[in-house]
Amino acid sequence: MDKKPYYTTVLHDKRKQLDLSNNDYCVADSIDKLSNNPNHEWCVETQENIGEFLGLTRRGINKIVNTLVGKRLITRNKYGKGLKTTNTWIETTQIDKEGTKFRKRGNKVPKRGNKVPTIIIDSNNDNNIGSAEPTLTVNASKLINNIFKIFIDFNPALKYGNKTERNAINESINAYGYERVEELSEYAISEEVTLDKFAPQVDKPTELFRKFKKLEGYKKREEVVIEPKKQISFN
Repeated sequence: MDKKPYYTTVLHDKRKQLDLSNNDYCVADSIDKLSNNPNHEWCVETQENIGEFLGLTRRGINKIVNTLVGKRLITRNKYGKGLKTTNTWIETTQIDKEGTKFRKRGNKVPKRGNKVPTIIIDSNNDNNIGSAEPTLTVNASKLINNIFKIFIDFNPALKYGNKTERNAINESINAYGYERVEELSEYAISEEVTLDKFAPQVDKPTELFRKFKKLEGYKKREEVVIEPKKQISFN
């Protein structure tokens, strides 16, 4: 499984509103994260791989997917492989207490004042395997602060309490995974980037979210090693 949903934010009031178990919610949220790609809107990961990653049996994941389809929270691609969440899921689960949309598909910076989640499910926790319900574990603020510190060390004008910047970090982790965001954040403030006038310049989380694909593409191009041409000897 190349791309993994590193965590799930559980909004229990929304979960109860949709009449879902924690496992149902985790599967739907994982499909939502894996389909949140501007270049491909469908989650093409197999149900078996998603189930294995979340500690579910094949029978269990199939039953949950059928339940979610029946509730019209996810839909199957009629013209090929893939699953994705429906507007019902997005509009229900990604609205904060003030009624502002928490996330839309695509690389848009979250609106000021959106709520940052505080409880997430760690899918890598061994306690989840074989259990009826996943274990609530890590505090999302810790992950967000780790990324924030990278930028604050480079740009001291940033403040930890800036909600717009914190939401941008949260959205980046949702879209690309924590390790990928951490790696690119450190790369963004390196001299390799900051001293190159042709490189995408990023000095805060909102810019990282906007320029993530562009900066990652630049990094990959710079990592390509061009082999020197072989010298032809006429001796």
